[in-house]
Amino acid sequence: PKILDTVIDEKSVEVYNESENAFNPIKITDYNEALAREKNVMINDAIKQGILRDATEQAKMAITSLLKEMGFRDINITEEFVMPQVK
Repeated sequence: PKILDTVIDEKSVEVYNESENAFNPIKITDYNEALAREKNVMINDAIKQGILRDATEQAKMAITSLLKEMGFRDINITEEFVMPQVK
């Protein structure tokens, strides 16, 4: 299993009026960089919480069930974990 994507799309953020003042010290580039960092945090947290292990077990159950319905009896599923490359 592999994490294909996260929900945050930093490219979809548009700037209409960015001004520097005491009340708005953050630039849109700072915001986009923070979003990119948070994507990596989300991926790492999901991995630590076992999302890949859980997805593997669910996939094994679904494939085993399908193969049994097709008449196969001696089913052996092997797996290979590919860790996502965190940027």
